[in-house]
Amino acid sequence: MQAVRKALGSYADRVRIEIHESAESTNTLAKSTSEEDTPTLIIARTQTGGRGRLGRSFHSPANTGLYMTAAYTTEKPLAEAVRVTCAAAVAAVSAIEALTGKHPAIKWVNDIYLNGGKMGGILTEAVTRPDGRHRLIVGIGLNLTTTDFPEGLRAPAASLFSREAAASLPPDLRDTLAGEIARRLLELVEGSPACPFPDGMWGDACLDFYRSRLLYVGERVICTRGTEELEGVAVGVDRDYSLLLDQNGRTVALSSGEISLRPLGKI
Repeated sequence: MQAVRKALGSYADRVRIEIHESAESTNTLAKSTSEEDTPTLIIARTQTGGRGRLGRSFHSPANTGLYMTAAYTTEKPLAEAVRVTCAAAVAAVSAIEALTGKHPAIKWVNDIYLNGGKMGGILTEAVTRPDGRHRLIVGIGLNLTTTDFPEGLRAPAASLFSREAAASLPPDLRDTLAGEIARRLLELVEGSPACPFPDGMWGDACLDFYRSRLLYVGERVICTRGTEELEGVAVGVDRDYSLLLDQNGRTVALSSGEISLRPLGKI
C-alpha cells in the first residue's frame, strides 16, 4: 500500500485504494463503486475471471502480473470512453518506460506489446448513473514475469521481464507501477498541470505519444467488425483516435467499437 501511495504522488489523498489477494475481476469490483465520486484504484494479485474486450478472458496467474482498475466519475459524454482507453495505453506505456527503461508498443486500440508479443491489455467500461454522470472503469492487465501461458492464445504472449530477471526485481515494483499508471491516467483525464503531456488526453502531446508507439503503421491489416472484414493499409490514427485505413486510395476511419485488428504484413 505504501508504494502505491508514494507513486500516486499528489493523488494519494484523493484516491481510495483496495488491494486484494484474489478477485474474480478488478473491473467487476470497481462497478460496485458506481455511485461514488471518489477516484478508486483496485489491485488484485490474481484474477479468477479476468476479462478482455469482446468477452475474451485475460490470463491472470498469481503474483506474476499487474491486474488493476482505476475508476472515476465524469460528466463528459460516453464518447470519452474511447479516448480514455487510448489515454490509459499512454499512461501504461509511459510509466513502464520511466520505471524500467523498456519500450512497449501499442496495438490499436487497447493492447500493449513488447518484442512482438502481447504483454497486456486495457478494458474500459462505463456505468451510467441516475444523475446522468458516468463512472468510467479502466482495467489494465500486464504480464510482468508470467512464463506459463495457456495454449490457443490469439496472439503470441510476452512478459515485461524474463524468469531470470524476476528474482532481482524490487519487491514493490508491481505496486509502484500500479500507482504510477493510475496517477498518469488521472493526470491525463483531468488535464492536470503536473501532467507530462500538456492539455491532458485532449492535447497533441498525448496523441503524438500514442502515434509514436503504434504498431502496424504502413502495413496491410484486416479489421473485423462482426461478420464484416475490412482490409487495407493502416496509416495511423485520427485526432479522435480512430484508425485510418487506406483502401486503394480511399481513407476509412474506424472507431474502436467491436473491431479487432490483425496484421497481414508490410506492403
